[in-house]
Amino acid sequence: MGDYTAAAICSLAYGLPHAVVDGNVYRVLSRYFGIDTPIDSTPGKKTFAALAQEMLDTAQPGLYNQAIMDFGAMVCTPKSPLCSQCPLVETCAARSEGRVEELPVKGHQTKVTDRYFHYVMVRMGEHYLLRQRSAKDIWQNLYEVPLVETAESLLTVPQLAELPEWQQLLALFGAGRSPLCRTLREEVIHVLSHRRIHARFLSLEADGQTLPQPPAGYFWVAREELPRYAVSRLITILFHDFFQNIR
Repeated sequence: MGDYTAAAICSLAYGLPHAVVDGNVYRVLSRYFGIDTPIDSTPGKKTFAALAQEMLDTAQPGLYNQAIMDFGAMVCTPKSPLCSQCPLVETCAARSEGRVEELPVKGHQTKVTDRYFHYVMVRMGEHYLLRQRSAKDIWQNLYEVPLVETAESLLTVPQLAELPEWQQLLALFGAGRSPLCRTLREEVIHVLSHRRIHARFLSLEADGQTLPQPPAGYFWVAREELPRYAVSRLITILFHDFFQNIR
């Protein structure tokens, strides 16, 4: 509390350019910038202290410090933050990634769970299958291509072929037709604050197909329309892997 108290007195009472870093400030900065370094770790304390100082309005340090503390106390609260009323919601990393409830991270509370994702680019002609994530989970409200999640490990294509989710995707191409199946990347590991995502990128592709009714929750998107949809970092990597070989 010594550093916090000293900074508060210096800025609020004497107008000196010292950033205050209390629990509210940790929370606001962690969520807005999407930082999952534990706030109770030495690297975390250094990171947030430096960032708070960088963001400080040196012309009005007292007013700025009071404002960000009040913002954390009244809007960016620990539980049930008022994101719908937040003026920063459009540029908040935690909100766009569906990680508001996960941030900030405290080291002694962090338990990382491994999850295994198989993302499949399904292409028919110049159209691609997408859906919006709606469950209360990571990346809520962002868009993604078909996903097959498994419990314990990543699977090979023959193993995936036995699953109903994969068979449903194959059925889109019609009986007796075999789409081109490619493995775009064997494994990408994407670490979030409480989860370690192991992702395998695949594709199912066919030309000249009449678009069938998509599975529930999915819809077809023309290639030129894909940039309109907000996606996670993993899907951005998948798009890059897929389209770098498509001209």
